[in-house]
Amino acid sequence: MTTDELFEVFCKRLGISSVQLKMMLVTPDKLIQDIVKDHRRDVHSPSSPLAKPNERPAEVVRGSGWVDATPLGPPPGINLVDQIAEGFAAREWRGG
Repeated sequence: MTTDELFEVFCKRLGISSVQLKMMLVTPDKLIQDIVKDHRRDVHSPSSPLAKPNERPAEVVRGSGWVDATPLGPPPGINLVDQIAEGFAAREWRGG
């Protein structure tokens, strides 16, 4: 049995994929703990690194939720598609 096959058997016995185990082996526990600690600390801090720590975010103005409808018309960029189609049609008409 090769080393890779033994590794796969070991992973199956643990109930995880070989990729999961490889990721666990290369990522130190301390790094994961630091990431979790940073996330928990930053939950209530400003989301922008440029924001001042004591500056409160702008107050959200609540509305009715109504948004004006977008007027009907051709989608943006359809003129480019039309130009491509006309170019293909002209090429076919010329026979080339």
